[in-house]
Amino acid sequence: MSPQVQILSQTLINKIAAGEVIVRPASAVKELVENAFDAGARHIRVELSQDCRNITVQDDGCGMDEENAKRAILRHSTSKIREFEDLEKLTTRGFRGEALASIISVSRFELLTRPEGALSGVRLLASGGKVERVEPVGTPIGTTIHVRDLFYNTPARLKFLKSHVAEFNAAVEILTQQALSHPEVGLTCVRGGNVRFELQSGQDMLERIEDLLGSAVQGKLLPVNYERGEFRIKGYACRPEASRKDRRWQYLLVNGRPISAKQLSYPIQEAYQGLLMKQRFPIVVLDIELDLGEVDVNVHPTKEEVRFEDERKVAGFLYRAVNETLDRSDLVRSISLPEGSEPARTEQNSSIGATGSTADWSKASHDFYQSSSPAGFRDPSLPFVSSPKGVTPFKPRYDTGPAQRDLFGTSTGRSLRSPLPPPRELDPRLPLSPALGHPVEDLAREDGPLPAPLGQIAESYIVAEWGEDLVLIDQHAAHERLLYQRLLSQRRENVSRQFLLVPMEFEVSRADTGAMEALAPILREMGLDLETTDERHYTVTALPADFDELDVAGLVHDLLDEANSYRQGLGGVEALRDQILIRMACHAAIKAGQKLSHDEMLALIEKMFTSHIPFTCPHGRPILIRVEKDQLDRQFGRKA
Repeated sequence: MSPQVQILSQTLINKIAAGEVIVRPASAVKELVENAFDAGARHIRVELSQDCRNITVQDDGCGMDEENAKRAILRHSTSKIREFEDLEKLTTRGFRGEALASIISVSRFELLTRPEGALSGVRLLASGGKVERVEPVGTPIGTTIHVRDLFYNTPARLKFLKSHVAEFNAAVEILTQQALSHPEVGLTCVRGGNVRFELQSGQDMLERIEDLLGSAVQGKLLPVNYERGEFRIKGYACRPEASRKDRRWQYLLVNGRPISAKQLSYPIQEAYQGLLMKQRFPIVVLDIELDLGEVDVNVHPTKEEVRFEDERKVAGFLYRAVNETLDRSDLVRSISLPEGSEPARTEQNSSIGATGSTADWSKASHDFYQSSSPAGFRDPSLPFVSSPKGVTPFKPRYDTGPAQRDLFGTSTGRSLRSPLPPPRELDPRLPLSPALGHPVEDLAREDGPLPAPLGQIAESYIVAEWGEDLVLIDQHAAHERLLYQRLLSQRRENVSRQFLLVPMEFEVSRADTGAMEALAPILREMGLDLETTDERHYTVTALPADFDELDVAGLVHDLLDEANSYRQGLGGVEALRDQILIRMACHAAIKAGQKLSHDEMLALIEKMFTSHIPFTCPHGRPILIRVEKDQLDRQFGRKA
């Protein structure tokens, strides 16, 4: 016998519908807070029990009379839309009736509300989707909603709730998103009778972000304000040093509505390309304003996900908004030293250290500069290559190729003042490509004073005096960035090659033959000429100019480990090309632990300050850190 088709009961229909909208306590919090915003509230108070199954949301919005309160709890009732066309131009946050009907069907519900001018308010009690009582009551202007025993009649939903801490954290995340969307509205969160946070009304976006996210972002927020026709992006992007290990602090809004749009995280990450270390993600709070007809907010029951008419255009504009903000910002990293203790009193003629006097210190400093230059070094413009034990004269092992170049890729005899071309204009409809680099204003000036090198720390960090400040430079990171920028510039032209007198050979495993087949053409584009006799054995006949020390076999095997993820993940082949350039620059750069002469340090600093480079190496590590004189004065007790 075939099964009979039946019409479900209204109670069961309501529970099924509620399951699409109210999936956990945080969902109820979201719907109720959004309704409070739409009611014009200036203050909202959210109270949660320890298990988050009891929820109270109180607002001072417009409130409702008895007739509207009765209609508000019915499914498909709303004060927000009248016609089908209204769905395409929604500026409000939710449909009060849809949310309340869903919540009522899975909880014990109480509504208290009073509009302005009414002598008394309305109290409505409901449970499991059924109204039990409606009566007059004394209550403040606005609306208070009590949700009790959430999911008491849906054990399956109750069973799959997470721990009390996890559910509360989810509710806090929702409140954070909502608070950022309306910084002018005061918002208080209480759990178990304890105030967890209290945000004041009348804040602007910057105050609200710093209030919510705390010291991690204070003083590190860069204003974003980008316009193109009717399209606008405003908000804040954090300096790279305030990055996180996940994307949870990337808050996006569309026309003031918080959204979940993982696909828009990629252009943001691309804008920070080269400024962040691997597996680090930037902090942003951005509101995308566009024509209401270009975005559909009704593709998801909770309206957290949206669909754009032209997603590539939105992604392109988002990239440019963040990229241009970083470009015009001074991203030189300064460190804040802890407050120094009270300085000890010493005699005027006390020695600098336990074993040396002031005269000894001066002599040691003089000896350093006299002895730090390796044998054979005559001029900082002469070509030399990196060596773990110091700098050695350049010895080419190629039979043909362009003129020799120095450490920075500058042809011998040419001026060091030859900045790279500025980044090209990005068509927002074109595929995104790695950024050319973000200029640092202080580093880009050619007319200002250069830092004066004082010496090295551990033969890895250059110590220099910059005006009244102290500067620490990572010599490997700085040189790596310069070489990487040169390689990027060469990619726009024909890559110069130098042919090997003795070809190099390497072999790949059987498991990597497929990936190597796809990788080989990209390597050839990068200037590595490869020949193969079978699918596993390769011969290198030429390398990019000035990269004679390149360990091709090591480079290839490292890339093969990552090739599949780049081909399948975001960025694709373009990201793989960039990774090849990064590895080439890293291998060819001077190393940490390598001794440099005073002239070599000066040459490196000059090239840094006369080239259009970011303040980080291609891996995202800082090149330069500045310690301001004020910080030093405090450490030595010269300032309170």
